[in-house]
Amino acid sequence: MTAVPTVAELLGRQLAATPDAVAAVCAGNTLTYRQLHAAADRVADALVAAGAGPEMVVALALPRSLGLVVALVGVLKAGTGYLPVDPRYPSDRLGFLLEDAAPTLVLTDSRTAGDLPLAGRAVLLMDDIERAAPHPVVRGRYPRARPDGLAYLMYTSGSSGRPKGVVITQETVASGVVALARVFGVAAGTTVLATTSINFDVSVFEFLAALGTGARVELVRDVLALGGVGVLARRRAAHCPIGVRRDPRPGRRCGRDRHGGLGRGGPAGETGHPVA
Repeated sequence: MTAVPTVAELLGRQLAATPDAVAAVCAGNTLTYRQLHAAADRVADALVAAGAGPEMVVALALPRSLGLVVALVGVLKAGTGYLPVDPRYPSDRLGFLLEDAAPTLVLTDSRTAGDLPLAGRAVLLMDDIERAAPHPVVRGRYPRARPDGLAYLMYTSGSSGRPKGVVITQETVASGVVALARVFGVAAGTTVLATTSINFDVSVFEFLAALGTGARVELVRDVLALGGVGVLARRRAAHCPIGVRRDPRPGRRCGRDRHGGLGRGGPAGETGHPVA
């Protein structure tokens, strides 16, 4: 059976293949794959130094910027899972997410921290990470997540009752983004427009289908910003749609575990196929 890579391993392969290609674009600023991973390593170093590791949850609460991409990759490289926390959400929703998920750390920045209910929470600021001296590169410096371990923790909207957390596994994400990229032609030379709040599964594929295949991800504030910046008019882009081809097998779900009564499965309850 073909071994299933973790998400960090999938991203690392792409770094090795196209280090000088543009990986991310936002508001006219760019990062190459080499620059993205160098910055993400600093985030991962800080997370590991703070005690984060596999099967732990780090809340990711940042504005839509290149810093969000760096932080996302850094969390995954550290072997931890992330809890997406869109700081634009109502305070009661933010408070519920942080209370129910009980993340090990909240990764944010100084400007956003004041808008979050952080009383009693361990907080790590991107500002401090960016000012710190980088660590020397050491092969194998980060703990490896298990393929069936946590990649991210996504909460339902709660429209039919109390929002529920679902644990999405590393193998599901790695397999899913590769399959999506193949179906929609996401590859080196294409651009994926990232318009979706990180509180939705679609955002995972917008970011990682690009960064796992050598494409570039371009962040915009939201889909309404497309008309203003003329993104579609200026360049040909591969914009991954909300729907993806489904695995016919039912998603795996389990009872209460260390994450406190959370389901375990894939986006929309799907599981993915292993990738080479």
